[in-house]
Amino acid sequence: MYNANTRTNDLHKNLPVELRKQVERALVEQPPECPTYRQVHEKFQLGQYEVSVKSVEKYGRYLRQLARNNELKALLPAIAKGEDLSDETGAILQQLVLLGCTADEIHPGDILKLTMSLKNVQDINIARIKEQIESQKLDEFKHKVQERINAKKEAVERELDKHAGIPADVIARVRDLYGVVDG
Repeated sequence: MYNANTRTNDLHKNLPVELRKQVERALVEQPPECPTYRQVHEKFQLGQYEVSVKSVEKYGRYLRQLARNNELKALLPAIAKGEDLSDETGAILQQLVLLGCTADEIHPGDILKLTMSLKNVQDINIARIKEQIESQKLDEFKHKVQERINAKKEAVERELDKHAGIPADVIARVRDLYGVVDG
């Protein structure tokens, strides 16, 4: 079975190194042909090596947590600079904070750093969402103003059409004033 203190398990003891590397890759990458722990166990016929499904599950969870930790380590410089602030980054940080609370590998000080990074990413995402809302409101306001302008132009055109006896230079000035183009 998996031993958190020595980082060994049945896979390390019972599998040839090359097969173990293939199993580890499948556990972390979750390819379409074997996305579950049980399917990895079956695909690589681990029962014949006296490796239980439970052992594969525990080791798989451990490897996936390590992979997430490595993803975070790769993202931390960009997060610190504010470069990578996608929703995916926030989701990864959130998972790591939750996993970090129960993991032996993560120091309590690192959990605080992760939590602060997550808060920063969430604050920036909230600011971005607010900016998008304001931009959308501005676009809607511009659209309403343009509709009003167009309605006034049409009203002026109708009035001008009613008074055909008005001198052409007056009509031209009114059209210029309201932006009505002859067409």
